[in-house]
Amino acid sequence: MPYYWGNAYNNYLSFILDIQANSQDIIINNESIRNFILDITDWMDLKYGEDGDCEDETNPKSKKKTYTIFPPKETDQTKIGKWLRNFIVMENLNTNDLSRTYNIYDYIEDSNTMQTLEKLFHSLDVDDQLLFIRNIPTLVQELDNYYDMNPSYNRGEDIDNPEDDEDDEDDEDDEDDEDDEDEYEEDANIIEESVNCLKQYLGTDGFEQFISYCEYVNDERYTTTNLFSYLTGEFQNDLVIYWDDIILVAQSDRYGKLDEGYVADLVDMDEAPETGVNRDASDISSCESDSDDEDDMPELEDDNELSDIDDLQDIDITPIPIDNYTRNFFYNNEDLDDIAVELSRVFQNEPDFTHLENNSNITHRTRSRATRSIRV
Repeated sequence: MPYYWGNAYNNYLSFILDIQANSQDIIINNESIRNFILDITDWMDLKYGEDGDCEDETNPKSKKKTYTIFPPKETDQTKIGKWLRNFIVMENLNTNDLSRTYNIYDYIEDSNTMQTLEKLFHSLDVDDQLLFIRNIPTLVQELDNYYDMNPSYNRGEDIDNPEDDEDDEDDEDDEDDEDDEDEYEEDANIIEESVNCLKQYLGTDGFEQFISYCEYVNDERYTTTNLFSYLTGEFQNDLVIYWDDIILVAQSDRYGKLDEGYVADLVDMDEAPETGVNRDASDISSCESDSDDEDDMPELEDDNELSDIDDLQDIDITPIPIDNYTRNFFYNNEDLDDIAVELSRVFQNEPDFTHLENNSNITHRTRSRATRSIRV
């Protein structure tokens, strides 16, 4: 492969930094390195940035902003996507370390070394390396024109003219960015809840196996049918309970990273439960702890489970004589006389009350106040 880095470096020093050099012996300062890095990344966006879908099979499109949301995938066939993938491979970078809050461009700027700069250049196609070298004499003007035509474009932190960004348009952009960040944090919280939920059910090793299945499907080593069979085997009758969490984690950019097409296939499986993944932060995760609402207590399967309830443990009992009860409660109440007689008859003849002394009194259990209502 031809080596053009020397020409690019010397031309940049000469035309952009106004430093005359015939070799690479001159090492530029960190500020100049940073500007050089930004010039390459912005130049790629100027030449090849387009709004569109980077995963479109017939006409893929992407731009710099695309990869501030998620890193480029191996299947990305756009100019910018393939360039960044080349850099990721050359840098031996783990894309799991990247996210929307710390994307590939953040990593490149934080590196800010000559090695990073050289790798960025060598990650370009050979034709683009030559084109960049030819564009260096007019690079500043081309980029300035590009920024003028795209006023919302944000070049790094704009350290050269920080006060230029304090106008109304940028204030509105900042507010939009804050809204986007809030929405992202809310979505991230939902996903983390689902992750914790699945880890509680599957265990850490089981969760990692689930993520591996998603990767194998993306790599076409497994099919979505294999993935669904694995899920039904692991969750069995609980699959319907955890289905939303499974789909959220599978399609998340941080965890499952399952391609949209595969997610759709998984959701459309004949035996797949109904999904409601378009929920907001107010929705409750399937494994969330018991609600404070008294009515949310689970129903007991049988009476034996009552022995586990603290406030139903055996306590002192107080006998109440039936004769006193009927005399005090029904005294001089002609309308209730028949009821009193019938009540006495029940307690005298009912087999369940034969253990009571002389069948003349009943046992009343004093019960402490329960903290929750229980449906039996």
